[in-house]
Amino acid sequence: MAETTPKKIPTATEKRAAALAAIEARARNGPLSSTPQEPSSNSTPGAWTPPSPEEDRKRKLELGRIVARDIMGSNNYTSAATCIETLLKIANNVLSNPTEQKFTQIKTNNAAMKRTVLDVKGGQDYLVAMGFRSRTISFTQSFVLEPFPLRPGMKHGLELGVQVLEAHLTQALDRLDHSTASATILAAQESEAARKKRALAEIDADRERVKERLEREKIGREAREKKKREEEERLAQEEREEEERLNKVTGEGGQDGERVDGGSDEVGDEGGDEAQEAQEIKEEAAVKHE
Repeated sequence: MAETTPKKIPTATEKRAAALAAIEARARNGPLSSTPQEPSSNSTPGAWTPPSPEEDRKRKLELGRIVARDIMGSNNYTSAATCIETLLKIANNVLSNPTEQKFTQIKTNNAAMKRTVLDVKGGQDYLVAMGFRSRTISFTQSFVLEPFPLRPGMKHGLELGVQVLEAHLTQALDRLDHSTASATILAAQESEAARKKRALAEIDADRERVKERLEREKIGREAREKKKREEEERLAQEEREEEERLNKVTGEGGQDGERVDGGSDEVGDEGGDEAQEAQEIKEEAAVKHE
């Protein structure tokens, strides 16, 4: 049984290169091909014929779809606005400096260009739609407008690209400003919500502190009242005990007095009898003496 060779999965770089190739093919043969091609080397110099208004309209519609669908529709507001501004700068630099070849080459390893255009969805597509092609120059991948010097048809394509970008830039900036304003309002609302939350938390904390303080005061007050009651009960008990002791002492004293008075009567009676008896003896003695 013959071995089946595993299907190779293309890398991200290969996928991107294939996509760019497809975009370039569409630019040559698709809707963007409405712009008349430059005359061949056998044609009479200066024989380029400007495209008709209808052809320009179709080309601008295709360019506008890339901006609206990909650049503005697939990226955040800041990235979209920055990408449009950078593409405008690229095209205007070429148009303003037709003899400067450096403006017709964009190196893909340029960090600022990667961040603002090449890594933004739709950025590379728009470059290709304006006539840039992917080339390797000195072992560095670049997007290049060629041939140089640029022919009238290439310049016309750049001019259409500038018109479309300018038409969308205002909308992109307005959307960004609105987003920034909304973000500012949202940030203010979040800040206010956070402030209210902190205030409510402080109120709750104060309420809890007051509750704890009142609870402590209640416990202290109850402890003091309990101590006062216990002290009053202790003093009342002492008074009762003292009263009972005094009553007991007073009762014993009365009984002792009665016993003393009774004894005195008995002594008195006995003394009287003895005195009478002594008198009688004395009288008998006197009689006998006589």
